[in-house]
Amino acid sequence: MPTSSSVALIDWHPYSGGAAVGLAVLLLALSACLFFVGMRMNRAAKPPIPGRGTKIVIVVIWILAILLVLPIFKEIATSTGQSALGTGPVFPITIASAFVTFVAVAYATRARGPLAAIGYGFAGAVAGPMVFELPFVLIITPVVTTKVGHPLFLLTTFLVVILATLALPWLSSKFTIGRISLYSLAAMFAVFAVWALATGYAPPADPVSFALNAISKVLGFVSIAAGFLPERVRAP
Repeated sequence: MPTSSSVALIDWHPYSGGAAVGLAVLLLALSACLFFVGMRMNRAAKPPIPGRGTKIVIVVIWILAILLVLPIFKEIATSTGQSALGTGPVFPITIASAFVTFVAVAYATRARGPLAAIGYGFAGAVAGPMVFELPFVLIITPVVTTKVGHPLFLLTTFLVVILATLALPWLSSKFTIGRISLYSLAAMFAVFAVWALATGYAPPADPVSFALNAISKVLGFVSIAAGFLPERVRAP
């Protein structure tokens, strides 16, 4: 599935009527659950760190999935008469958020040495947009049609890329899940709900959808960056 801003590559029909309201209610319920868990959290949760073999498998799957997705995206661009994939109006905000996340995470983890800090910064920068993309893809899949002959393969491969990318921060001993991460996720789903009510979760072609798309994506970056901050900042 193309990114959220690749509107020209897909036929994206917004939700309407009861479907939009139902989607908003579901998203608000998920937001409330995350917020409640954050309020009940006394200390940051540290995910189990996989072994070296598992880490290698995750990285290999991530690389292979990306290598599979890129030719498909090139085919989509060719079939729609584009020289390259459309980046869309939210792309500059995504790049800026990734840069800020990289710098913030690298600085927060500088005590581990420059190479480790760069690695942590990279993991945070690439995982940030995927926090947005995972629920985004699941939400828009029922209301979009692609212009390729193998949409299911494209969706499956893209989901593998998303999940493998989200796993990268979990490979670090510095990454934890605290209140700020959960509050950021809760806020992102709340913005999703407003997006569904306001425009039916329409493409970011109008000012309202653009603003809600951009805000929710930034919140996704915040949820990942917060996982690398000192624990005293996240959970008293």
